Amino acid sequence: MLDAFANFKHPNKQLHIIGSKTEDTILFEKKLNADNIKIYGHIPNNKLIQYINNADVFIIASIEDGYPLVIPQVLACAVPVISTFNTGSSELITKYNCGYVVPPMNSESILDKLYQLNDDKVLLRKFSENATKASEITWEIFVNNLNKKIKKYSNNQ
Repeated sequence: MLDAFANFKHPNKQLHIIGSKTEDTILFEKKLNADNIKIYGHIPNNKLIQYINNADVFIIASIEDGYPLVIPQVLACAVPVISTFNTGSSELITKYNCGYVVPPMNSESILDKLYQLNDDKVLLRKFSENATKASEITWEIFVNNLNKKIKKYSNNQ
């Protein structure tokens, strides 16, 4: 994501990084030292919506992530998502056509999707509209669907 952002040529680009600092942060500090990158650290959920509502696109470039709850939160704010195949949310994004799913550790693919969304405002608007439909998938619905699949699988054994 950082390489894609660095190579994205747009005069008004900004990257807002939200989340608790981890050991990995030290590895990226040099890349994160720019005027158009803002690091916030942890933000309480009740204030997170203020930051999400100001975003044009949300990127989660996880190498591995079970089902990041931030994805439905972002979609509820009508913000399109660029995610990797290695998140449990890739099916949600694909099903509702509310963003892109890219290979992990592929900055070129993220960069390509950023340009597509920047250059095609109709597509960006369509993804935003579709995002609100995807946000109808609540945690309760997700758990119920998961339990149905487990039960079905268990009965087939």
